[in-house]
Amino acid sequence: TGSPAVADGRVHFGSADHCLYTLDAAGGQLRWKLATGGEITGAPVAEAGVVYACSKDRCVYALDAAKGTGTRTSA
Repeated sequence: TGSPAVADGRVHFGSADHCLYTLDAAGGQLRWKLATGGEITGAPVAEAGVVYACSKDRCVYALDAAKGTGTRTSA
């Protein structure tokens, strides 16, 4: 749901299936996906190598945009 974020050759988008996805912009291959405890709402934001996304699990995710790793902070 929401608009995708495109940065540094990657496309980031959330889904009602509770996952945040990152695809290679050139070929469309899945780079990584992260399962959360709720739907990803709104559009993710990609800035300075970090992708930020909000989930209905009441968490905001800040992840390394290339690897999909990071920490979760409760809202």
